[in-house]
Amino acid sequence: MSENLLPSLTAPYDMPESAVAHFADKGWVRLDGVLSAEEIAAYDRVIDEVAPKARFDNRPLEDRDTFGRAFLQLGNLRFLDLRVQAFYSSHRFGQIAGDLLRVGAVRGYHDQALYKEPGGGITPWHQGQFYWPIDSADTITMWLALHDIEPAMGVLQVASGSHRFGSLGDFHMSDESHAALGKMVHDMKLEVRAPESYRAGDAVFFRGWTFASETQNSTDEMRRVASMVYYADGARVARLDHPVRLLARDTFFAGVQPGDFAASPLTQVVWRRKVG
Repeated sequence: MSENLLPSLTAPYDMPESAVAHFADKGWVRLDGVLSAEEIAAYDRVIDEVAPKARFDNRPLEDRDTFGRAFLQLGNLRFLDLRVQAFYSSHRFGQIAGDLLRVGAVRGYHDQALYKEPGGGITPWHQGQFYWPIDSADTITMWLALHDIEPAMGVLQVASGSHRFGSLGDFHMSDESHAALGKMVHDMKLEVRAPESYRAGDAVFFRGWTFASETQNSTDEMRRVASMVYYADGARVARLDHPVRLLARDTFFAGVQPGDFAASPLTQVVWRRKVG
């Protein structure tokens, strides 16, 4: 399939001001119908074709730890196929990220297809930005359903207001992060988004420091989600004070030093607000 035959995803999403306000207050927002049925069907086929090329863990589910049982992490697909690049770098996703962050331009950082296998476990509570060498709070993750998803398949949970805590230390996604952040959610009585159903093309967008987790997949169907991180253009590279952030810098910002602009050929501007 040629990328020229796929939907272009250039038409903007009609963003309600109430969604922008909700995102600013809670650190997340659900947006339904980000992609039409035709659009999501076309790109789901492409992603499902390309995703297996990025698989690196072929161990049986029972031989993996909590992180390994959470999902198959199939990353950087846009560097493997121009059709996938067109999807994750689309104007529509960039516009949504820019509108929610209230910034003038956004760059794409890291794409993933998150496949939660039948019988796959929970995704522990974590802060995604722990892994990113980006010195800015203006970061956002898209979690988009590639097919209709019921709660039993494993769905996203986010803790409202948790983005305000910023970095809470070196919490790899693990049993330890699940216990520590889960305790904060409980002790501080943070509102947790209840499991809901999603139609293909529905999405949740949440800030990089927002606590996030997923429920387990108790069905016999593979759950497929497209995820992408975006950040405000003009952000700088953070201190490389942890091996995971050093590795991420070397992957996405090779040669760029802390304090320099977080920009490279791998993190292109995907959307810029029109002036006037």
